[in-house]
Amino acid sequence: MGLIIGFFAALIVVFLLGYITVKKTVFGEVLIAISLILILLATFLYFQKDNREEKKKQKIPVEQIQLSDISYGLAYGNYYKLTANIKNSSSRYRLQSVLLDVSFYQCKTESSSFENCQLLEKRQHNVDTRLASGKTEKIETYLLLNDTLTQQNIPVKERGAVRWQIKIATGTAR
Repeated sequence: MGLIIGFFAALIVVFLLGYITVKKTVFGEVLIAISLILILLATFLYFQKDNREEKKKQKIPVEQIQLSDISYGLAYGNYYKLTANIKNSSSRYRLQSVLLDVSFYQCKTESSSFENCQLLEKRQHNVDTRLASGKTEKIETYLLLNDTLTQQNIPVKERGAVRWQIKIATGTAR
């Protein structure tokens, strides 16, 4: 709708500039020059990078966001459910969303380290929280995993379990 209104406003401005140029030549040329400068300035400002989103990501450092009680498992179909408790330790800002780095490993043993595991896939997942400062909340999100994630070219006897490693990439403040 805004595009249509802008288009009609531009047509009206072009008509008025043409009319003024015919009736009062000098005034019309000055008005056209000023209009072109304003259009170029508006276009330049429109295409500038908006730094507000980047500043929102820097308001709450990653160290002030904690994940605990992480659990995951098959929900339905190829969807896996990820649940965790998230704490916003910032004393000032509300946590609007969290970007998680989720890595999937194929491990033969149930050791606590990921040294002897094969990395299958890495992806980022955004979770909306709207968590007030100093509060803790339980999050629940679903990830769609494809069949090839668990059906790599590994024999069934050697396959083992798919393990997840979850880290916080960024937090967006509000």
